[in-house]
Amino acid sequence: MTIDGNSIKDPSGLKEYYEYVRNDNVSLNGTMQRNQLAKKKVAELSWNNIYPDELALLLAWADDLNSHTYNNTQSKYGTWVFTGLVTITDDGEYMQGGSYMQTTFAVKIREV
Repeated sequence: MTIDGNSIKDPSGLKEYYEYVRNDNVSLNGTMQRNQLAKKKVAELSWNNIYPDELALLLAWADDLNSHTYNNTQSKYGTWVFTGLVTITDDGEYMQGGSYMQTTFAVKIREV
């Protein structure tokens, strides 16, 4: 599993799926029409314990306004590759004096 060709620590939790952008219209007589505007790839990754250097790399990607290439060759979809934006969804909490920087940490990568 890589982001921009850099290996990342195997996540404790991984969810990969398609996100559909759709628009449903209902007419006055109740008939419905669905328009699919886009189908985007999404990856949600979470870690239970993460070291400071691993955290720094993920934070750098999340702080960057540019998109990044996510690649998982062992996905349930086969090879799951896309370019997307990294968003922090759970920044966990710092463990004072512990060997790990964060107890939990999660990101969401959505295809652009």
